[in-house]
Amino acid sequence: MNAPARIQLPSAIVAAVVATMVLLGLYLSTAAPDLTFWDATEFMAAAHTLGIPHPPGTPLWVVLGNVATRLFASAAPPRAVTLLSVWAAALTGGLTAWMMARALGARGAVVGAVMAGTMFSVWNNATETEVYAVTMLASVAMLAAGEFAGRHDSSDGQRARGRALVAFLAGLAVPLHLSLLVALPAAIVLAWRGARPTRREMASWLALCLLGLSAVSLLPLLSVRNPALDSGNPEHWQALLAVLRREQYQVAGLWPRQAPLWLQVANVFQWADWQVAFAAHPFPTAAFGRTALSLCWVWLAALGLRRVWHVDARLGRGLAVLLTSATLGVAVWLNLRAGPTFGVGVLPDGAPHEARERDYFFVLAFWAWGVLAAAGVAALAAGLARRLPAPVALLPFALV
Repeated sequence: MNAPARIQLPSAIVAAVVATMVLLGLYLSTAAPDLTFWDATEFMAAAHTLGIPHPPGTPLWVVLGNVATRLFASAAPPRAVTLLSVWAAALTGGLTAWMMARALGARGAVVGAVMAGTMFSVWNNATETEVYAVTMLASVAMLAAGEFAGRHDSSDGQRARGRALVAFLAGLAVPLHLSLLVALPAAIVLAWRGARPTRREMASWLALCLLGLSAVSLLPLLSVRNPALDSGNPEHWQALLAVLRREQYQVAGLWPRQAPLWLQVANVFQWADWQVAFAAHPFPTAAFGRTALSLCWVWLAALGLRRVWHVDARLGRGLAVLLTSATLGVAVWLNLRAGPTFGVGVLPDGAPHEARERDYFFVLAFWAWGVLAAAGVAALAAGLARRLPAPVALLPFALV
């Protein structure tokens, strides 16, 4: 009898499944079992009641959070919404592995997904009720769609579908969270291959972007129900614009700077120093041991970027653009005040500081750093394999 045919899945899909399961187990075992500080309680209330949290309202997240309360109804009410973040972050790891499998191989892609998923800020977002884990999933989906569209072996139809998905996801930035747009420049770089797009194709991108943007209409639809939590009461056009523009916060423009630009960029480095070994010194201030480990990860990421660029220059360019837009770009655009533990002795007494640490605004940069550090580990392993002698069998039967 002929042996039954074996189903062999593509290595990228296997890597995605393994990375998702590893991170899912990790996040489930460390997720907050109850209420956490800052915005989590407000988001939990909004998800359970289909209410509107503080501006910009995040209506798409609210609906997804409400779905999570129904899917995970057997869990405690706070944990039910937190499980949305857990699953979104785990699926982000799967998408990461799928996207990186070509450049790093299946094993390297799993390592990259796990290293990216365990960076301090990424892990924190994965284990509490917040909007950032779901936004991270949409951001990496946008990058993966761009990477797929720009592959040399993608057909014209596949390329068109990948670019269309990028456009649709970009439109979701307003109803979900504007930090989704941080991934857009890199997604465009990744997708930039093939013939110049036609006017018809660009018109379809605009239509898909507007389709995603149309989810903003959920805000007035939620508000007319008069939920207990109804921030901004966006039932008419001016109130809706005020919520979306976060007018109640008097958002700063690009100028004047709320702190010197060099200090704002240095603040990003402070938050970066927490990502790899925060447990070695669980305080905001720098420490030699922890900072030394962070610098080792910077070196690994530099090695990794060189390796990825050598294997696939397009992917290397995309990740380099992502690192730039998610660090310097975000720092310039947000124009934040100095962090609550930063700038002491540099800024004048009484200078305003942020109410809390804002490391989560730069989470996409930290994710990319983890991916590239894993590529650096792969580069080191390959280099050592070339230099070390082949293992010698010590027993005769080891050759059999």
